[in-house]
Amino acid sequence: MNQQLVDTFRKTSQLSPSLRAVVDWVTKDNKLILDTPIQVAPASDKGVGLYSMSRIRPDKTFLMVSTMKCISGKELLDCPRERASELFLSAETLAKKYHSENIWQQRYNQQMLVMLLQVWVQSREAGLTAHPYAAYLKSLRVGSPLFWGRDILQRTYSLNLQSYIQGLHNYFIQLHKDLRVVGLHGISSSELIELTSSIRSRTLNFSPDDPKRVDTDNVALLCPIVDLANHSFTPNTAIDGFYNATASESFVTLRSLREIAPEEEITINYGDLPNLDLLSRFGFTVPNNNFNTLSIPLNFDEWLEFAGQLFEFKQKVLKQATMTSSLESFTLHPNKMAEEHLAKLRAYLLDEEDVKQRPELTLSLIHI
Repeated sequence: MNQQLVDTFRKTSQLSPSLRAVVDWVTKDNKLILDTPIQVAPASDKGVGLYSMSRIRPDKTFLMVSTMKCISGKELLDCPRERASELFLSAETLAKKYHSENIWQQRYNQQMLVMLLQVWVQSREAGLTAHPYAAYLKSLRVGSPLFWGRDILQRTYSLNLQSYIQGLHNYFIQLHKDLRVVGLHGISSSELIELTSSIRSRTLNFSPDDPKRVDTDNVALLCPIVDLANHSFTPNTAIDGFYNATASESFVTLRSLREIAPEEEITINYGDLPNLDLLSRFGFTVPNNNFNTLSIPLNFDEWLEFAGQLFEFKQKVLKQATMTSSLESFTLHPNKMAEEHLAKLRAYLLDEEDVKQRPELTLSLIHI
């Protein structure tokens, strides 16, 4: 039964040559197990996606991919032991250099570097087993904001995004130099950014209870076929499974959260993230993303004693400071609130003692 479903999957799916090579590689050793017919088909604005070809009942595990076909941050498949040891040591050295004071960040980035090095060498170095999934990942273009031109960055609405992108640029420039020092040659800085963006966008920080959660015990995985499932804030599918060393086979699985109708796209939740994070991690944004905003109720009843004082004076201060945006809705950035809105809050709470004893405060508000 499984072989019939796998054959149907291969025949009906609309695959690029590089993706077909991946599917053939995964399925030839019975490392893909299906319990319902699915296919790969174009998804609007998202390249391709996974689709059900028949009804899938709720809470059903309908797809399993062996971790022997995954690229892992814990081990290197089809790589000679000596070369694998060199790559692990290089990843560990670089991770310690960049994150010596943060063990959580160090271990996570070490796994990301192991996968990066593995994808590069498996697709390039002579003498290693050809790895179709590595070649496929190397061919992807995620649309990273790191490739936005300076003119676009200057027009972007978020100074926080600009500084974030500039920081990443600086990181990759240094990483590119360090990779050459540890012996990884032949990769340009733009190829490094593209490959890292591709890997980061498809990585599962694998924990069966919460696959997108990251901690020091998680395994970073790149899982073929499963990584074709697109994002939804209201997904119909969850990622389950378990991970062992390749000596004891383990699987990444897809399990339905509700009934999935025939021809419905199979979706998972990449995380309840604002568009800034979705763009930087996965290369896309979601229209009308509710996670772009956060409602924080402000109870002014307790402050009416202050807000009611010097009302006309405060209106003059706000007008001179050209603070025109509403206090009811404003943008928050990570670890930072817009300076103008903090000034507006302070202006509302000015009292007579402030004006008499601290005239410089009023002047500073006007010149924000």
